[in-house]
Amino acid sequence: MTASAITEVKNKPKVSIGLPVYNGAKYLRKTLDCLLGQTFSDFELIISDDGSTDKTEEICKEYARRDSRVHYFRQPKNFGMPVKNFQFTLSKAVGEYFMFASHDDHWNEDFIEKMTEILNADKDCSLAFSDYKISNLQGEGEILISVSSSNSLSPYIRYLSRIIDIQPVLIFGMFRRGVVDIQDFKFFDFFIF
Repeated sequence: MTASAITEVKNKPKVSIGLPVYNGAKYLRKTLDCLLGQTFSDFELIISDDGSTDKTEEICKEYARRDSRVHYFRQPKNFGMPVKNFQFTLSKAVGEYFMFASHDDHWNEDFIEKMTEILNADKDCSLAFSDYKISNLQGEGEILISVSSSNSLSPYIRYLSRIIDIQPVLIFGMFRRGVVDIQDFKFFDFFIF
């Protein structure tokens, strides 16, 4: 192995985080602080700004200047559909593991650490996920979403739970980047716009 190849392997982050955003300035700082303050720090944060017209670009550039883990891309023209912005972030990822982040989400400070531990412990596991809460950004209240029925060993139970019950948006878990190609990652089941 050459010296440059060793350096590349050494500098390759364990985790890549894709953060597609469009006009997310209102919540973006809090989200970026949350991600950059994680107990697990061996990650890159790939932000794809889909032509925002608010202060998103300014905020992203500020964070990219302050933290070398932040890679900011501004799309010259809006993709026209959010899925393409998600796919763009995945296409830039180099980490062994990958997770998507929304511009208005927040995580426990050890979320990335815990998800990484799960994937490290079981080489057959392709997706790590946790229960989560949906909060009302306009006021009080939140709803707990459990992944319990989504992780049944029975494919039949997983299928039934997916069609009859509110299920977690598993795309926001952490998965092995090598299990899926961006062309196969169409998100048909995950987004309603």
